[in-house]
Amino acid sequence: MRPSHPFRKALGVLAALPLILLLTTAPPASASPPPTWTLYDGSAQYVCQTPGNNPGSFGYYLAPVLGEWTTTISLGMTDLPPGSTSQGSRIPPGSNHPHEDGGVTVNGWIGYNVTTAPLGLYHPRISATDGVTSQSYLVTLEIKQRC
Repeated sequence: MRPSHPFRKALGVLAALPLILLLTTAPPASASPPPTWTLYDGSAQYVCQTPGNNPGSFGYYLAPVLGEWTTTISLGMTDLPPGSTSQGSRIPPGSNHPHEDGGVTVNGWIGYNVTTAPLGLYHPRISATDGVTSQSYLVTLEIKQRC
C-alpha cells in the first residue's frame, strides 16, 4: 500500500530537515575572526602646542595597543592642522596586557610637528591597523601663542 499524498509530502519535509538546519546554522565561510588586539582609547588626550620652528612645536600622543597580535601594527595620525606633519610608528608582533593595578605599558606613540599651523582647536585622528583590522579615535590639539 502506498502512503497518501499529504503523508508523502510530510516525509519529504522531514527527510530534508537535517539539511535545512545544517545550511541555516552554519557560519558564513567568509566571516573573519574578531581582532585579538585593541587600540587603547586615548581620546581624553589634550595637548597645547605653540607654532614655529622651536621645541614647543614638537609633540607626541600615546597610542598603546593591548592584546596579542602576530603581524606588525602600524600607527598613524590624520586630520592634523594645515602646515603640520606627523611621524607614525610600528609595533612588532607581540602582546601587551594591563597590569594588576590597571596601568598599561605604552608600546606605541605618534610624533607631530606644528611648525606653521594656524592658531585654533583641532581634533586629529589616531589610527592603528594590522592590514585587516583598523581602529581609531580622536584627540584634541590646541595651537596657541602661549600654553
